[in-house]
Amino acid sequence: REGASLPVPPLGGVTPRSLDYDDAVAATVGVKTILTKSCLPEAEVAFVEMVNKRLGGGSKLLPLDPIADSVPEYRKHFSSALGLPIALLDTPYYEGTGALYFRLDSDTKDIVLLTCAHVVRPPPVSPDNKGMKRTNNSQPKEYMAALGAGGYTRAVSDMMAEIAKLTRDIKVWNRQLERNLPQALLFYCGKFTPGDLADLMYPHYEDQADYRVLDNSLLQAYGVVSTAEISNPKHLDANGQPCLIVVKNGGTTDTTVGRVNGLESVKRTYPEHGIIKQDSLEIAVVFYGKGHSKFSDAGNSGSIVLTREGKILGMLTGGAGPTQETDMTWLTPFWWLQEQIKKQYPSAFLYHVVQN
Repeated sequence: REGASLPVPPLGGVTPRSLDYDDAVAATVGVKTILTKSCLPEAEVAFVEMVNKRLGGGSKLLPLDPIADSVPEYRKHFSSALGLPIALLDTPYYEGTGALYFRLDSDTKDIVLLTCAHVVRPPPVSPDNKGMKRTNNSQPKEYMAALGAGGYTRAVSDMMAEIAKLTRDIKVWNRQLERNLPQALLFYCGKFTPGDLADLMYPHYEDQADYRVLDNSLLQAYGVVSTAEISNPKHLDANGQPCLIVVKNGGTTDTTVGRVNGLESVKRTYPEHGIIKQDSLEIAVVFYGKGHSKFSDAGNSGSIVLTREGKILGMLTGGAGPTQETDMTWLTPFWWLQEQIKKQYPSAFLYHVVQN
């Protein structure tokens, strides 16, 4: 009838491929007889193949193949690889790590994970920590979460940060494709991606108001850093300390990034280097930080050093530090070099700025 809803047929669930068609028809006749006697003569009967599944186990952990997977560093967070962050489902913020997987005997497919007692019995929740043992099937289960709250937050944050970096780099690459780049820029930073270099130049969140990504990794050299700017640096390093973030492209080290702390240092050279003994006032550059290469090495003398804005700080003249490693680099201030050049060549000027 119009507007009437169709009755829901009684369903008979059977294991897939366990009931022949003829047997199903015969069974339907019997069920219909029962329904008719129950005053439901118009009811229809249906048999459906189905498999009953438990819903409490959650999703399986992902397999991990560092070679075949496109993003193994992010997939690992949700895989069965050792080091899985875990926590009680009821208290996911008390987090620990799984150690090793075990199968308790050869007759079961169940897998258990070894971890510390205080991970599954966090002291703030279970101060007496008398342990946990399931002795019978009627005992309520206690569920573990993989990942815990902290592990999940870290995994999502890592992925979102990578997505942001890729999005930023794609925008830069698209701009490069849309125009012809000039070839006369004074400084080339080719070691890092544009996004990576930008992150190094602006390491502290409170110092990113002028954050910018360099198209095609080209930094235009222009202007000169004054003595006042050297003495009172406005950049912040990763720890929030005032400094000048500087960059150079050396013949043997390629592009490196360093920090100037605003202090001028006395450098002494000695006759064994073939130079008359003398003292001079120089700018000191220290390495960027742990995990980064030294700022300079043999063969870098003469490199020009720029601030992240492109202002010219000085010319690299040497370095000092432990044997086989240079941990401090010396610059002659360019403001002083420019004065000496002007004395000999009053009409000299820097190569013109290329409009990028």
